[in-house]
Amino acid sequence: MSALVFRLQPDSYDVEARTVEAVVATADFVLGRGGVFEKIDPAGMKLHTVSVRRDHKSGVDDIIGTATNFRWEGDKLLATLKFASDPDAERIASRIREGVLKDVSIGFKVFEWRDGTHPSGRRSRIAVRSEVIEISIVSDPADPNTGIRSMPDDHSSIVDRVKRNVGWREICRRENLSQEFIDSVCDSDMTDDHFRMLVAEGVRLRAGITAQVQSRSHNDNTLDNPTVFRTAATDALVAFITGQPAKDQAAQLASNGWIGFHREILRNAGLATTGDDAEVIARALSTSDLPLIAAPALNQSLRRTYEALLSPAGVLFGPRTIRDFNPQTEALVDWTTLKTNVIGELGEYPHSYVDGSGESYKLYTIGGITDISRQLWINGAGALSNMSQQLGRRLAADINDRRVSHITQASGAGPTMADGDSVFDAGRGNIAPLINTSTATIIDSVLAARSAMPKRKGGGDVMIGVSPKYWLVPSEFEPAAIKALATIQAGTADGVNPLSGKLELVVEPRLTSTTRSYLVAPPAAMDGAVEASLAGQAGPHTESRWGFEVDAVQFKVRQDIGHGWTEWRSWTRLDHAAS
Repeated sequence: MSALVFRLQPDSYDVEARTVEAVVATADFVLGRGGVFEKIDPAGMKLHTVSVRRDHKSGVDDIIGTATNFRWEGDKLLATLKFASDPDAERIASRIREGVLKDVSIGFKVFEWRDGTHPSGRRSRIAVRSEVIEISIVSDPADPNTGIRSMPDDHSSIVDRVKRNVGWREICRRENLSQEFIDSVCDSDMTDDHFRMLVAEGVRLRAGITAQVQSRSHNDNTLDNPTVFRTAATDALVAFITGQPAKDQAAQLASNGWIGFHREILRNAGLATTGDDAEVIARALSTSDLPLIAAPALNQSLRRTYEALLSPAGVLFGPRTIRDFNPQTEALVDWTTLKTNVIGELGEYPHSYVDGSGESYKLYTIGGITDISRQLWINGAGALSNMSQQLGRRLAADINDRRVSHITQASGAGPTMADGDSVFDAGRGNIAPLINTSTATIIDSVLAARSAMPKRKGGGDVMIGVSPKYWLVPSEFEPAAIKALATIQAGTADGVNPLSGKLELVVEPRLTSTTRSYLVAPPAAMDGAVEASLAGQAGPHTESRWGFEVDAVQFKVRQDIGHGWTEWRSWTRLDHAAS
């Protein structure tokens, strides 16, 4: 979550209604962390009622009211803050009325940034897609242009402001600052201190005291392009994590080692690159760039381990992609009810219908947050490499457990379907015995169950005609299953194994019952168990930030996933018995 802080003037407080009109954000640039100028694009900010909090704290007791009636007036975002009637909220409200608390901060989530260059020459970025999360009463201003809304200025204050701005323009001209810079700062409502800070920064950059920040083209393929730099920095960090050599621009960033990489992050942000190793890395971690770069780098390494450790049982689930977290219903489940026939002389076609009911499933989210302390980060990429591997291993284990649990729930009966019966039910005819007294009896049992599957019929009295491709077995049964599927070099026709080459073995150690296995049709040929993901977010997704409460880089990994069962005819459960 991002946050900007603004100066308050509390003379619009309504004591009876416990409300105050506040300017909670502006469309002006604000000098943020790492020396980067940031601003909000009004057209891209999603606005809705949110809580009013104390100092961006997330506890229930820290909620002191609500912020409603958001609206843009010119370049200012206004909201009505209404405070609760409890003593804690009233204490905050009274301090606002007395002018003791003068600052409000908007907390917002950014979905898309656009990089650029501020008129001062410093790096800038605009939040082109964002959403308000909360409003906080704080005590540390960053942008003086907004706050609790004051009464309108009188004529004398307007005249004073005009005189002040004329004086500011004269100061900028004496310092040989650009006209673009002058226009961007000299007609604003900022304080004198903020103006002097910006002028000093402009003079410092013009004189070249620190690394010169050059105007960057967005159309070239060099590290001067912010997009190219971020991609290359991500690839370089992946190289540090995996130990594999970096390529192209990433190799240039990684060539000077771990410390040199962080100096490049600082140089790109226009910050000083001097100091000892720990100081350089700590300063780089405080920039907005490095946490944004670390997240996709960690995700690439995490996915390698995650994908390598996913259970082979994943091939038994048909993939689904859905756009939101609402329950999804697949209306067309039983295709056998659709009718086709020879068209008669009158040209009449047979009619059929699609039942709007069906099997439902929905997405849910799994994930967690893990910290890498500043000390571990300074020590090198080893901690990041280890954490990415362990996160990938843990997430894969979670998904594997959920897949098997979905199949074996209800003591092996599986999920309950829309008709009220479980997937595996005696009335469906998809439970068959497997006589486990010898390899020969196993082969005979599997052949019988395999032959029965394509003869099953749907509601339209039509055979499905699909044979199983996979045999899912517990690890304890793997030796017997391998023997049953083995190719035998037979001297006579009677010695040929009729099951050889007919099935692919899928061994799953998470199957807790050693006396059940499953025959499964290929999902591409016939629906059955399904695994859903969110559109554009398949697999794990990682975000990172520099911790506020802890001195660490915090990584959040999440995955949106869902499981369902749309057709029972494509699976057969084999119950093992000695006779």
